Amino acid sequence: MVNLVHCRLWIYYDSWSSSPGLSEISPLPHLKSLVLSAAGQTALPGLLDTLTAPALHRLRVTEALLHPDPAATLVRFLARSGCALDEFCVTGCGLPMNVYQDALPGVASITVKRTPDDKSLFELKSEGGDDENGCGEVRSCGASARKSDD
Repeated sequence: MVNLVHCRLWIYYDSWSSSPGLSEISPLPHLKSLVLSAAGQTALPGLLDTLTAPALHRLRVTEALLHPDPAATLVRFLARSGCALDEFCVTGCGLPMNVYQDALPGVASITVKRTPDDKSLFELKSEGGDDENGCGEVRSCGASARKSDD
């Protein structure tokens, strides 16, 4: 059994090469926060479909990793995991905010960052660019107070 509680994964996948053939990852029963970032617009379809994290409360993901249908990918992941997210952040977001609001009605804090994570998470941390929820400066909506890039 894996006892991972917090995970930050920086992904670089060359979409010109063949698919890496993702397979299901062992359930992560203790994982509370997950950050999945990709270089630029790297797309790795199916990545979230390989994960199950029943204790997850905070998720940050680059939108390209949710393709081809970000809303459906999130709904499948949450249904499979049975987790109750408190916070969700998407980076490199091209979809309207309401797509995520509709897909995640029980999530109290939804934030979007229109630009992708072009720096590694280590660079963001060392520059102080990552706030406590891991989204840096974001445009957001919902009931809770968040930063705005306006």
